[in-house]
Amino acid sequence: MSDSMRQINKLKQDFMSLSDNGNGTISVHELDKLLRDVKKKQNFTDRDIERIINNSDKDGSGTIEVYEFLGAIGSKKDREIIIKAFNNRSAIIKQFSQVDKNKKGYITKEEFKKSLESNVGMKITKEKMDSIMKSSDTNGDGKIDFEEFLVAMTS
Repeated sequence: MSDSMRQINKLKQDFMSLSDNGNGTISVHELDKLLRDVKKKQNFTDRDIERIINNSDKDGSGTIEVYEFLGAIGSKKDREIIIKAFNNRSAIIKQFSQVDKNKKGYITKEEFKKSLESNVGMKITKEKMDSIMKSSDTNGDGKIDFEEFLVAMTS
């Protein structure tokens, strides 16, 4: 199997993991969010994102089927952008899973603090952590779920 076929098979698996109901579709919003979460870090443009989105949702339904997605990543540049986005998401999922050891689906403020400190390599003051929690805990429940963690780690 060629490297590009391996990449495409991996991307198909990654795409299917984003599909909430397992029917092989994701919303345009989900793909847009995946790409925007890593835009700054990976140094690609809004034009790149728009091109990938438009190529992915050819029929304009707002829903991207797996075959549309695979057809949209035919160019090497777009495939590399998507791979970087999925790799980044996978790394964050792994990091969240390491912190959420008992699979509660959320992490506490203290667990979040330890995770952030290990990322930055220094202690975070109580005041700074309170500020981080205020901006990261968007639903105000005192916990950080995966979506909140994803936003915090990509901002």
